[in-house]
Amino acid sequence: MPPSLLTNEGYKKLQEELDYLKSTKRQEVADRLHEAMEGGELNGDAEYESAKNEQAVVEGGIEELVALLADARVI
Repeated sequence: MPPSLLTNEGYKKLQEELDYLKSTKRQEVADRLHEAMEGGELNGDAEYESAKNEQAVVEGGIEELVALLADARVI
């Protein structure tokens, strides 16, 4: 796979997005999961599933950005 060509600004923007996903967003999802597990019966199950799905999206985004940035070339 050829490297992604990014401007310095584009690289920094993707790095900031990665940092946000790894720190802030990951913690928000973890908090939602915790609350859903502590929650109730039926509503807790729906909220738990929603939080698990969001967690999968966040983790997928992190993996994608890590791979993209690892192979990126700043031009």
